[in-house]
Amino acid sequence: MVLRKQTSDLNMYFQLAKAASKLSTHFKHHIGAVIVNKKPVSIGANLSKTHPVFATEENGVYSIHAEVKAIISCPRSKLEGAEMWVYREKADGSVGLAMPCEFCQAIIVEAGIKRVYYTDDVSPEGYGIMEIG
Repeated sequence: MVLRKQTSDLNMYFQLAKAASKLSTHFKHHIGAVIVNKKPVSIGANLSKTHPVFATEENGVYSIHAEVKAIISCPRSKLEGAEMWVYREKADGSVGLAMPCEFCQAIIVEAGIKRVYYTDDVSPEGYGIMEIG
């Protein structure tokens, strides 16, 4: 059974994730993530910077993913049982699929986040939900 949030909550948190995506320094796409534990507790954007542990290589440019940035910027006590919203904006300004990659999924599980909402450019709802554990 998938729990559905009220539309106003979804819109508000996706709007925060969209605002976070504007902080992205990535050359190809802008992704923003918001962690919510009763209220927003952390944001992250994908960056072209490196982090020695969590960097990945894409086209020769090392980057940190928005989900990881939000997690490492958040106090551990706020992560357990939290939810995450992830928004992706393509280079042409349209919304894209923001389902976390396998690496980010592993970090999300380890952090104790229970649910991830992500933008989806193919589903009728315009978003998908990933239930953790």
